[in-house]
Amino acid sequence: MIRRFLVVLFVLIAHFAIAGIGDIRNVTVFMDGALVTRAQTIETRAGSNSAIFTGLTGDLDEDTIRAEFEDSPRARIISVDLEEIIRAELVRDDERRLNAEVRRIEDELRVLDDRIKVAQLRLDFIAGIGKQTSVTVKTDLERGEMKPSSWQEAWQTLEGGTSEALRTVHQTQIEKRSLHAELGKVKRELSRVKSGTRDQYRAHVHFESAVSGTVSVLLSYMIDDADWQPVYDAYLDSKSNELTIALAAEVEQNSGEDWSDIRLTVSTAYASEDATLPDLDPWWIDFSTTRTASKEAPGFASGVNVMPSGSAADNLYFAEEISLSGSSIVADSEYASEYQVSARTSVPADGESHRMRIVEHRLPAEVSITVLPRLERNAYVIATATYDGQVPLMPGDVLLYLDGAYKGMGEMPRVRPGGVAKLGFGIDHKVLVKYSEDAEQRSTSGVVSKKRRIERWTEASVLNSHNKSIDITILDHMPVAKDELIKIEILEGSTIPTETDVDKTPGLLAWKKTLDAKEEMKVRFGFTVSFPKDRTTSGL
Repeated sequence: MIRRFLVVLFVLIAHFAIAGIGDIRNVTVFMDGALVTRAQTIETRAGSNSAIFTGLTGDLDEDTIRAEFEDSPRARIISVDLEEIIRAELVRDDERRLNAEVRRIEDELRVLDDRIKVAQLRLDFIAGIGKQTSVTVKTDLERGEMKPSSWQEAWQTLEGGTSEALRTVHQTQIEKRSLHAELGKVKRELSRVKSGTRDQYRAHVHFESAVSGTVSVLLSYMIDDADWQPVYDAYLDSKSNELTIALAAEVEQNSGEDWSDIRLTVSTAYASEDATLPDLDPWWIDFSTTRTASKEAPGFASGVNVMPSGSAADNLYFAEEISLSGSSIVADSEYASEYQVSARTSVPADGESHRMRIVEHRLPAEVSITVLPRLERNAYVIATATYDGQVPLMPGDVLLYLDGAYKGMGEMPRVRPGGVAKLGFGIDHKVLVKYSEDAEQRSTSGVVSKKRRIERWTEASVLNSHNKSIDITILDHMPVAKDELIKIEILEGSTIPTETDVDKTPGLLAWKKTLDAKEEMKVRFGFTVSFPKDRTTSGL
């Protein structure tokens, strides 16, 4: 039972009880909130007693406040009374000024975001025109009607528009970086002047004890203004082929109370998720008042309304998204995980990110070099490892280190226990890549039903300049027909791919080989595309 009172800070109310702040002992941070637990040890007498917790943040959720004993089987909680303490002092002038400054900068950032969106729309529009122009030029070439002056003028116009839009995006991003730096500075200053300006609560925990003695009373409550994100450091040792994945939590909170020297736990659960399953209303089918046939539902009798309405329709539309949820289940129906920071830690109420290392996994890895010569002439170091942890790795930013050298930032995908973690660790400059395309061959065949035939050849070579053997994967793709009238065939004499439709991607091909030191690998690949002469294809 929780009773709530309203008092003013400077009004003194006498309590026949033990009053104290009640230090924050444990905090569990969820993805969208936190559970705070305070503890207070008091001397009791047999009979009725009260423990008073003062200085509670005004941002706590009143409905979630709970009290219990740490270890006292001969005492029981009677009720918890909650007082709201309204502070008499006014908000400081400098806080008002800084809040206004934050709003101003955020408004300017929104304007810059809109400017980038407009420029991106221009780029998308220009790209669409460019594709159409390429098709027009190709058609003119095939008909012998090409006008160099016309398409050159069009190309120059597109080039000018693209340069202007890209320049706008670049300059705007520079302005955004400057504003973000200014915003961070203002927010840090604001966090310093906000102390002591929030309303607070005082909790009275009433309980009965069978005997006199010492008891520890625990008071817990939820707050909204706290969250955490998973971040990773990934270290690849190319000599031992060991991949180390270190998970850390970036925790931030602005609840109005500092968490000092606490036991911190982070959970992958969402505290605010609804734990109840939605209802499906009856789906009624009846005759409508008109006799007009429904165009949206062919095959049904004339005048029959077959579509549900109201909440039932909404539930049907979102049927695939319905999942049981709660404190132990996350959105994808996988049980939530909890990680406890090994050492006691502190998280001030400053709204800034504070990073804590949680757990580290050392995994044997397969290290290979992957190249995509059609797109670029770089070779990328790829590490693949089977994840042996007990709980899934959540998606998050990952800092990448190869043999101790920082290689940049990537994205950690969701990896379940027993799944495969695959990370890139930058460019291997000791692997040399070349790529060339033969001139395209076009011809027409057939007597009655004439067909056009397009033939293309490409050649890729990879040289291992290392003093050791390495595993190489060359990736390329060939076109895939969306119409049965378009026929695509691999040409005789092509290097046969090791794998086709890689990662279930149609047309994606892979050639794999272990190259000895100084050894070179060549892949020559060709294909033909044929289709009716009177049809025009796109995508080639």
